[in-house]
Amino acid sequence: MPLLIFLTMLSWLMTGKIYNYMPIVWLGTVIAHQFYYRHSLKITCFRRNTPFLHSDEIWILAIIGSLFAFFLVHVIYMIGFHEKLKILDNPYKSIVFIPILLYWVRSNAEKSIRAFFLGSAFGGIVGGVVGTYGYFILHLPRAFGDQYMYIQAGDMSMTLGLFSLLGLFYNSSPKRIYKTIMVLGIIGGIWGSIVSGSRGGWLILLPAAIFILYIFRKRISMKVLFITTSIAMVIIIGVVATPQTGIWQRYVDMKHDVHQYENNHVNTSLGLRFNMWKGAWTAIKEKPIIGWGVTGAQNLKKEQVKQGILVKDASEFTQVHNQPLNDWYERGILGLLTGLGIFLVPAIWFWRVIKKYSMYADSVIMACAGILHVAATFSYGLSQGFLEHNSGNVFFFFTLILIISLLWQTLVENKKYNDD
Repeated sequence: MPLLIFLTMLSWLMTGKIYNYMPIVWLGTVIAHQFYYRHSLKITCFRRNTPFLHSDEIWILAIIGSLFAFFLVHVIYMIGFHEKLKILDNPYKSIVFIPILLYWVRSNAEKSIRAFFLGSAFGGIVGGVVGTYGYFILHLPRAFGDQYMYIQAGDMSMTLGLFSLLGLFYNSSPKRIYKTIMVLGIIGGIWGSIVSGSRGGWLILLPAAIFILYIFRKRISMKVLFITTSIAMVIIIGVVATPQTGIWQRYVDMKHDVHQYENNHVNTSLGLRFNMWKGAWTAIKEKPIIGWGVTGAQNLKKEQVKQGILVKDASEFTQVHNQPLNDWYERGILGLLTGLGIFLVPAIWFWRVIKKYSMYADSVIMACAGILHVAATFSYGLSQGFLEHNSGNVFFFFTLILIISLLWQTLVENKKYNDD
């Protein structure tokens, strides 16, 4: 199982479509494993007499409930608005990976967590290499060529880089080679996001770094913090100032887009987003409770073009490049609440675990990984419909369930240790 975790986290960006296969292989292995050992495909861990973990069990059930609610609302709207079954292609990912929660039954938490961080680091390195090859060797305008959806790939690369940063604080792997791999994973993952040109993915970097440093502040000496921060600032300034990276140009483009929008020139990257958000908000005010449905939203966009609310190019997108707005637009208040629930409910539980245990506990490191994952994905969704793409759904829901499974495993093992 640790090998499967390692390979899955490693392979996210190896090709443009491999994300479709590794989680399914993982899921099939888990189910076969459970049948082999004659375990029921129920959440068997909740049958234990563990009053110490009772509140955590409730929170896991609440998370599972939020995932099912997210999927159920899509089903209700598919039936109620007579949509095609195809609209469930993405949301069903929210429940299909739940059997992975059975993973903890016969795995070693320490080896599994190490595999998670090592896989993330190598995955970040892969992201950096693939992005560099596409941008500097193939001279593509954006890294991760035609086989990839470059915005999604850049965001996934950033998450792998953040996991690598967190992995530096994993207690059970103090060896220098491990730390070196984590540093390379940080550089590769963040670099992959940079050369992708996906500005929305860059927003989470500073808040995530501050969060990690705050949680583990007592483990960092002021000298190390000063030296590390100084080196990081020099690297950041150098990368931003180097024209070949494209960062400064993306900043200039952003200012230009805003200026153009203010002068009623909408057909730019940011201008189209602003226009889509304007159209979505106009539609939401008309039907804030029920929403418009997927087909209804697309038809309304055509009407908004005639009314002068949307430009034609903005109406041709299938989503409005803002996940909460898109959920509200298409599925009303239920869509908004369940869309927020898949982020907020896990985040609350992760934070409760962080507050409850020592910073040296494996439970805390995995809870931090969970918060990083949901916060980063939510951040990506503010300027991109991250969960409107298959890659985003597989990456978010699979990794979320895997983190929850590993976290639960550490809590159970911690309970056993304390009882002994």
